[in-house]
Amino acid sequence: MRRESFTFRRMSRWRFLLVFFVFATPGVRAAIISVTNGDFDLLYKPGSTSITATIPPGAFTWGVGKNVPVTLGSASYSDGTTGNAVDVPGWTVADTHMGVQSPTPSYFHAGQSDSAPNFVFCNGTGFQAPITGAPMVSDTVTVIDADTAYTLSVRVGLREFVTPATPLRVELLANGQSLTPDAADSPALSQGNFVTWSRTYEVGSLAPYVGEPLTILLGDGASASGQQADFDSVSLVSSPEPGSLSLLVFSLLALPLRRWRSTASCSC
Repeated sequence: MRRESFTFRRMSRWRFLLVFFVFATPGVRAAIISVTNGDFDLLYKPGSTSITATIPPGAFTWGVGKNVPVTLGSASYSDGTTGNAVDVPGWTVADTHMGVQSPTPSYFHAGQSDSAPNFVFCNGTGFQAPITGAPMVSDTVTVIDADTAYTLSVRVGLREFVTPATPLRVELLANGQSLTPDAADSPALSQGNFVTWSRTYEVGSLAPYVGEPLTILLGDGASASGQQADFDSVSLVSSPEPGSLSLLVFSLLALPLRRWRSTASCSC
């Protein structure tokens, strides 16, 4: 009887340790996935990945990617020189209706830190026509894992004194193919502010795309009306499927229980 009691206590200790291990292991918790230049604040001198660049308030780039021109001001490089172009790492865009801009105090309400020092503008036909509507797309951020859901969040802003470009696109792409979210939250834009848009993609919807590269798309379209909308603070979070995690915990708990039963049976 003493042996049985000791074994049961040992099983309880193992049960605690196993549950702690499961929930403390990084692979089974929600994780923030790094999005290169997700805040659009990193600029480089063209051709460099060590000499950074800044642009003055009101200045902007025509497009993102490599060697994009800067207008309404010059770029200042960390090596002490200046120029009229920058590299915007982590993203590419096929035309110039989108770009990186540094805000002036009149663009957004005080405290809207999302816009500083840079944000991405996205012009509609009210500001720039005609436009191709080609979106901007991130470099590959991850590869789609099995039994994992993903949530994309983007801060979407509306400058003072402009009408919103619409419709807007905030999407995940699997190997270049647009994915349909299982849930989407797109609150109305607020003049002079940023709001958070989110897209959630569940395990079942992503099952056919496991192993494919995942990228992020931002933009509008060739027929977008209005003048402009803005993007900043792009983030992506991965979450293991709760059902899979529960099954793993149950299986781990069952192992010491079966062992205890076997030991108790043998001691009779």
